[in-house]
Amino acid sequence: WLVFADSSSGIAEDFRAVTRFSDMTLSRLSAPIRVLHGRDDPLADPGPLLSSLSQRTDCSAEFVESAGHFMPASHPAEVLRWLKDQCDA
Repeated sequence: WLVFADSSSGIAEDFRAVTRFSDMTLSRLSAPIRVLHGRDDPLADPGPLLSSLSQRTDCSAEFVESAGHFMPASHPAEVLRWLKDQCDA
C-alpha cells in the first residue's frame, strides 16, 4: 500500500475500490465494525459512517489526532498500535 500512498495511482485505486462496493450497507454486515479515522482527513467525512455506527451496539470508532487521509503513511505507529489492540481484544 505504501507504494501508492502519495501518488495519483493510489488515489485512483481507492476510488475503484469504493465504487466496486457501492451497494454495501452496514446493515448487511453481521461482524463487529471497528473504524480508525484521521481527525484531519479532508477527503473522507466520517459523519455518515458514524451516524450508521451509532445504530449498532457492536461498532466503534477511534480518531487519530492530526492524521489525514493517508494515516498509515503519516502515523504508522498509531495505526499499528490500533491494529494490535484490535487483535488483542
